[in-house]
Amino acid sequence: MKKAVYFLLLLILSIPVFVKAATIEDYYIDVTLKENGDALIQESFSYRGSFDSVYRKIDYDALADVDISINKETVYLPDDVELISINNINFEGILDYNEINNIDKVYVRNDNATIGSNGYYSVSKEKKLYTYKIYETGKYKAFSINYIYKNVVINYNDVAEVYLNLIKNSNIDIKSLEIRVKKEDTNNIFYAWYHGNLLYNNINISESKKEAVYIFNDVIKGSSVSIRLCLDKISNPTKIYNFNVVDKIVKYEEDLKELNSLKLKDIEIKNQKAITYNQIRAKIIKYGGIVWIIGLIIIIYLNYKNYDKEYINEFSGRYFKDIPTALNPAIVSYLMDKKISVKDLSANLLNLVYKKKIGYKINSERDYILEIKDSTNIDEIEQKTINLLFQNKDKLIMSELKDNASKNYKKFLKDYNDWHISALKLSRNLNYFEETSIRRTLRIIYPILGLVLLSLYNKYASIYFCSTILILSLISLVFFITNTKRTKAGNFEYLKWAGLKNYINNFNKVTVFEFPHISLWEKYLIYATSFGLSERLIRIVKDKIETKEINRKILIKKLEDTTRMSSIINASINNALMAAKKASTNTK
Repeated sequence: MKKAVYFLLLLILSIPVFVKAATIEDYYIDVTLKENGDALIQESFSYRGSFDSVYRKIDYDALADVDISINKETVYLPDDVELISINNINFEGILDYNEINNIDKVYVRNDNATIGSNGYYSVSKEKKLYTYKIYETGKYKAFSINYIYKNVVINYNDVAEVYLNLIKNSNIDIKSLEIRVKKEDTNNIFYAWYHGNLLYNNINISESKKEAVYIFNDVIKGSSVSIRLCLDKISNPTKIYNFNVVDKIVKYEEDLKELNSLKLKDIEIKNQKAITYNQIRAKIIKYGGIVWIIGLIIIIYLNYKNYDKEYINEFSGRYFKDIPTALNPAIVSYLMDKKISVKDLSANLLNLVYKKKIGYKINSERDYILEIKDSTNIDEIEQKTINLLFQNKDKLIMSELKDNASKNYKKFLKDYNDWHISALKLSRNLNYFEETSIRRTLRIIYPILGLVLLSLYNKYASIYFCSTILILSLISLVFFITNTKRTKAGNFEYLKWAGLKNYINNFNKVTVFEFPHISLWEKYLIYATSFGLSERLIRIVKDKIETKEINRKILIKKLEDTTRMSSIINASINNALMAAKKASTNTK
């Protein structure tokens, strides 16, 4: 029942809390062309999404996509970029063009700033690429970056020309982009064109010919935006060429526009097909996902009802004070958790000492010498315990175990693996768990079908719904892989051993009059080691000894010896295995 409850809790917790990918909601770029050939640029944008910093990369080495028979490509490149300021914008709701100059905060340059250092920005440069990093934490804020493209306007005999590569391979989605270009004085703008990989755009030159406005919607990540204009000549240019160009430029752009219109039709047809295809995939995810979730609930219910619900037994108590049966500690671990580990190796050694198959004597305060006394009438797990730890010798000095394991790590690890395999094999032979490999395989396949369904994901599918399916698939996959059911006999044994584990775990409540006989105490300590409760049990007993709650001198002495030996054995075996594994790793 607990497993089903835990899984239902996981289902509830799987309702996703998402952080949407960062996007730019509104992006305004104001360009003022100055009489000296510079371009004064103010970029203002609202940034939505959980973030701790914002990047803006300006690449002024991007070559122009123009007719090179008119002029060289490189002539359009700025000489440099001069940063003026980076600001935080105060706005309400949606960033409006009329709010871009509402400066709330001016950021200070600090190239050593770190995440969390709000109010700073850093600058780095690689060749002709500037990277500006704004340190600000938030979910929806607006920023402005003001800079100058140096010397970009070209004067010819008949007109001035400018080509600006404003966005190159955008690293973020932009919902709305608006570019405004105007002259510093009252000169006219005659022509305006757009270059890039965006399909839809709207370009308008005002009736007064004083401003050109470019409007783009849904600029996806990876897009590039460049603009080209012809206007009245500027008064103080640096780049001057004594020939006429306007007719050639207009013809080139018109031919390019016609060519692009044909490409656009093909692209629109392909895009429409892609949209229809992706919408069908999104519907498959939606309705298939609903069916999949209903099926998962049914499978979980049937799994619990028919396979997971433990058998009812006559023993139902919380505590079991006696040792239920003479099971090997490793087998008890398997019964409890279906796992066997190094702590069960320590428990086996303690059990051999308890059964007087191994004798011991104190070598020092923190060391014991163990000696094989009798190797008859022991089980396979105990025999492999002796093989592993004694390594064909009659005596074992605990303080030397770590060094010996490190020096002979290959044999030590091989013997440990043999011991582990043997313990698992003997535990499985007792049939404490129902083996339903076919049913388990079918149950495991079902969550994988959910993951296969998610392979159809695209932007038309709900990210919340898909993420729910993903989380449910992963949780159910783990649940079905680890889900087991004990047999009736296994469950009966389990309940008694679980009762003993509860009793040991609550040993601090035992009074002096209830304190077990020394022989039973030693057995408690053996199985407490397999339960992972030996340190707790030893600590409780020490507290009782110190407070004189246990006042029998012989018992106290015996308890002290047993607890000390248990601590040393546990530590020595753990350290030996870690040393062997470390030596194995270091030699690879």
